[in-house]
Amino acid sequence: MPDRDEVQVSWIKTTFAPLSLDVFRNIWIAGTMSNLGSVIQATATAWLMTTLTTSPVLIASVQTAANAPTVLFALVAGTSADLFNKRMQMLFANALCFLAIVLLIYLMLQNAITPIWLLTLTAIISIGSVAFMPAWHSSVTEIVPRHMLPAAISLNNLAFNVARAAGPAIGAEIIALAGVAVAFGTNAFSFGVMIVALLSWRHRPAPKPLLPETIGNAVIDGLRFVTLSPGLRLHMLRGFLLTLFGSAVLALQPVVAVNLGAGTRGFGILLSGFGFGAIVGSLTVVWFRTRVSPDRQLSMAMALFGTASMLLALSTSLLQASASLFLCGIAWTQSAATLQVTVQTSCPRWVTARTISVFSTLFALGIAIGAIFWGSVALVLNLSVALILSSVGMIATAAMSTLIRIHDPEDAELQPRFDMKRTPMPSISPRSGPAWITVEYQVPPNNIEDFLSLMREYAFIRKRCGARNWILVQDIDNPEILNEQFQCPTWNDYLHSVSRVVVGDSDIQSRVGKLCNGLPTGRRVLERPTRAKELPSAPVEARKQQPLKSSVRGSEAK
Repeated sequence: MPDRDEVQVSWIKTTFAPLSLDVFRNIWIAGTMSNLGSVIQATATAWLMTTLTTSPVLIASVQTAANAPTVLFALVAGTSADLFNKRMQMLFANALCFLAIVLLIYLMLQNAITPIWLLTLTAIISIGSVAFMPAWHSSVTEIVPRHMLPAAISLNNLAFNVARAAGPAIGAEIIALAGVAVAFGTNAFSFGVMIVALLSWRHRPAPKPLLPETIGNAVIDGLRFVTLSPGLRLHMLRGFLLTLFGSAVLALQPVVAVNLGAGTRGFGILLSGFGFGAIVGSLTVVWFRTRVSPDRQLSMAMALFGTASMLLALSTSLLQASASLFLCGIAWTQSAATLQVTVQTSCPRWVTARTISVFSTLFALGIAIGAIFWGSVALVLNLSVALILSSVGMIATAAMSTLIRIHDPEDAELQPRFDMKRTPMPSISPRSGPAWITVEYQVPPNNIEDFLSLMREYAFIRKRCGARNWILVQDIDNPEILNEQFQCPTWNDYLHSVSRVVVGDSDIQSRVGKLCNGLPTGRRVLERPTRAKELPSAPVEARKQQPLKSSVRGSEAK
C-alpha cells in the first residue's frame, strides 16, 4: 500500500500534469487572469448600470446582455472553430473584447456612456467570449494527451472558480479605490495578456485535404451528429437536467440570505461557501476519476448536490447554510467537469467544437429556464419547497444515471478510417451534385430479419456522417436484393461524409457483411445538367480500391 506522502505526490502530479506543457500553461495562466478580469468587469458593469438608471428592467438586462449570446451564437462559434483556424478565432475573439472595453472606457471618460451603450458593449464582449470558448476547449484536445484531458478540464474549471470566488471582492475594492474605469481597464489588460499568449503559440494546424463546408451545412451536420449519437444525447440530457435542478441553488442564494437575516456580509459568506467548494471540487476531479468510473463519479456528485440542496432548505443558521453550499460547490464542479470530459472524449475531432457548443447551449438553457421556474415556485409556495423539490429532481437524475449504461468510445475508435490524402477519388468539381449513393446487398432469406435490425443502427452512422434522405429498398422480383440509398448535396459533401467514418464504425459494417452473400456492391451517381461539361474518368487506382462505381445521371438544366 502506498503511504500518505506517495498518494499526495501522485495526486499533485496527476492534477497539475498539463501545466508541464508550455502552450497549455501559458494560455491557462492568461485564461486565469482573463476569468478574473471578466468577473471584475461583470461586477463593475452591474454597479455602473445602477448609477446610470433606476429602471429595474435595464439593470436586469445586464444579465441578459451577458448571457443571451451564449444561446444565440454558441453553435455558430463552435462550427467556425471546427472549420477554420482555432488560434485565429481565439485571437479575433480577444481582440474584439479588448476593443469593446477600450471604447467603453473612452465613453466613460467623455461622460458619454448611456445604459444602451453599456448593454451593447456588454453584449459585444459576451459575443467575443462565446467565440473564444469552443475554440479553446476543442484546442485542449489537441494540446494535451488524452489521458491528461480530465486534469486539463479540471484546471480550466479551477481557474474559473477561483475567479468567481475572488473576483467580486477584488472588483468591489478596485471600484471603491480607483473607480469603474480602472476596473474595466483591468479586464482590458487581461485580454491583452491572452493575446500575447496566443501570439506566442506556434500553432501549425494539420492541413485539411478537403474544402471546408459552408457554415449552414456544417451547423446542420453538427446538430445531426449529436442527435443521432445515443451516448451524446444521454450526456446532453444529463447536463440539461443538472443545470435545470441545480439552478435552484444558484439562483436562490440571495433569498436564502434574506430569509436568514444574514445581510450583505452574510450573502457574501454564502457565495464564498459555494465558491470555495467549487475550488475543492476542481482540485479533486482527477483524484476521484482514478478511483471510480465516470458514470459513478457523476451519479455520486449529483446525489451529493441533491442531498446538500435539501440540507440548505432545512438550514436555520448562516453556518449551516454555508456548509451546505460548500458541499453544493464541490458536487457542482465534479458533475460539470465529469460531463465536459465525457462529452469531449465521445466525439471525433471533426465535430468536437460543435458538440461542445451544443452542450454549452443546453447548459445555459437549463440554468435560464430553471432559475425562472424555481424562482416562481419559491414565490408561489416558499423557498424551502423550491429547494426540496429541486433536490428530489437532482437525486432522481442521479439514480437514472446509475441505471443507464452507454459505451463511450476509446480514442482509437474515433480515429478516421480513411486517409483522404491517400484515398483516390475522381477529379470532380466540389460543387457538383447532388451525389446519390446506392449500395446493393444480397441477403439470404433467413438473414433478412437480422439484416434489417442491423441496418437500423447502420442508418444512424450514415446519417451522422452526413447522408441525406437515407432509405432501404427491397427488390420486388428478387427479395434477396436490398439496396441502401442516400444522397449528399454536393460532391464535396460526399467526400466529407467519407472522411467522417471512424474506426469504431467498422464493427457494424463487418457484421452487416457477414449476413450477405458476397461483398456489397455500390454505385455513385452524380446528377448533372444536360449542358454540363463531361466528367473526367476516375483514376485506375480509384476503380481498383473503391467499392463504389461512379456514373452520371442526366437531368435537365435548371
